Amino acid sequence: MDPEDLPALYESLCTTKETSVKLWWLNDTTKSDEVTLDDNGVRNSLQTIRASVIQSSTIEDVNRQFVLVSSTGDPAYKNKPLRVARNTLVAILDACEFPSYTLVSCGVKRFHLSHNVQYGDKDEPVALILLLRIPRNSQSINVVMRIRLCDLATVCFFTTMKEETGQGLIEKCSERSHLLKVHPLYFLALVFEERCLEYKEWFDKILEEINVVESATGMTRATWRVKLSDTLMDWFSDYDNLLRTLYAIHTELSHFDTVTTFSIKIGKFLLKVLELSEDLRVESGHERMSKREYGTLQQRIQFSLSRCELSSDKTREMLERVKGQINVAFSLVSQRDSKINLAVAEDSRHVAILAARDSETMKTITVLTLLFLPSSLVTIGQPSFVIFSFQPWLLNYE
Repeated sequence: MDPEDLPALYESLCTTKETSVKLWWLNDTTKSDEVTLDDNGVRNSLQTIRASVIQSSTIEDVNRQFVLVSSTGDPAYKNKPLRVARNTLVAILDACEFPSYTLVSCGVKRFHLSHNVQYGDKDEPVALILLLRIPRNSQSINVVMRIRLCDLATVCFFTTMKEETGQGLIEKCSERSHLLKVHPLYFLALVFEERCLEYKEWFDKILEEINVVESATGMTRATWRVKLSDTLMDWFSDYDNLLRTLYAIHTELSHFDTVTTFSIKIGKFLLKVLELSEDLRVESGHERMSKREYGTLQQRIQFSLSRCELSSDKTREMLERVKGQINVAFSLVSQRDSKINLAVAEDSRHVAILAARDSETMKTITVLTLLFLPSSLVTIGQPSFVIFSFQPWLLNYE
């Protein structure tokens, strides 16, 4: 993104006028309590953060600090704006040396995964920056991390739509601070695991709805059916209700399929970033992690990734089952309409037959009326019937 584009982008972000930011700090020996800061508190803390985890350091693997800066809201939603004043948000991005396109990844209603490598004056890699927007319907988690390669000192700015989501992540980091001391990517691994649990709960809810519909229609194995109330069975017996429910489930399941596919990309992205961070550290003259530490983190990410892959496979199966339910229900509706149309056609045919009979009857009545009319009412010399084309049959009165 060009600097000329930033002012317009800043104006498009949805933020509050006042700031409410939580700060949590971890270093090698201690971890601080969570602190809530306003605009002035944030600006004062940024100076310390910049000196501790942003500026270049020659100390290796000693000053390993992890700083969490979090807030609630989302800059992409007007109904839930980010609780950081616009000027303070700009100050955070500048002080932490986050790239300008951070706002693009966090300020639009789209998923996002990307990384950026910062280089020093001698073309050596000095920092790795990660940008993620991880969805759960509209409850996205925005994460931007800057990892200093020499000592893995990290500052992480993340936002959540719900306050309890962010609070839960901070508490989890506090409980598992020993993991963050090993490698800062454990934070993203924890976020990934938390999202996977939420995806599972979401998917289980959809499966339950599908099971109810299949039990109502009887199109499932007897051992899989659930007992439904008479009221619910009557409600599903209306094909309009059944089709609306099936279409709603299909829509939600399709969205879940997109989210699950993206979760697989998250797992692969984290594995790629883990390998990249080690390669960059070697390139800048530092040692790799031990095989044990590297393997433990890698396998933890792979475990969550495998769960997402299985969920994705199951999602495709459920999509096919719902499509089958929709097709059968639609066919039944079509058959019902065809029977109605056939009955209407039969009634129309019967009406036509009766109308034809009425027409014949009217003709007969007309002839009889003409034959038996009083002779005084018959016009003398009027050609009423033509028997031969050359000789009219005249009814004469004498």
